[in-house]
Amino acid sequence: MIFGDQAAKLLNKTEQAKVMEYVTSWEEKGIEIGRREGRKEEARQLILRLLRRRFGPLPAEVESQIGQLPIDGLEDLDEASLDFAGLAELRNWLTGPAPISAHLCTTIVQIVRRLR
Repeated sequence: MIFGDQAAKLLNKTEQAKVMEYVTSWEEKGIEIGRREGRKEEARQLILRLLRRRFGPLPAEVESQIGQLPIDGLEDLDEASLDFAGLAELRNWLTGPAPISAHLCTTIVQIVRRLR
């Protein structure tokens, strides 16, 4: 490990420990970001696959809109898609006001309870 070798030569033990804390923290953040992005991509691919099977090939703008959704939006779409009778309802869902996610509802309820 080149960085570790250089750090050992240039830094005392306390400084080395501090640097390693930062490096470990950055690695952990990177892993968490990677997991979140992977989860989002998996959810996006799943909902696209289900919608294509149900409605056939999807228009590019619909796929693009789905790709823009955050993970909780993809999860909401997954549930809502069970009720869509056709592609028009999917488009309405995508262009309509964003539904409040279950996570946001839970957070709001928790805040209200704390205020009482």
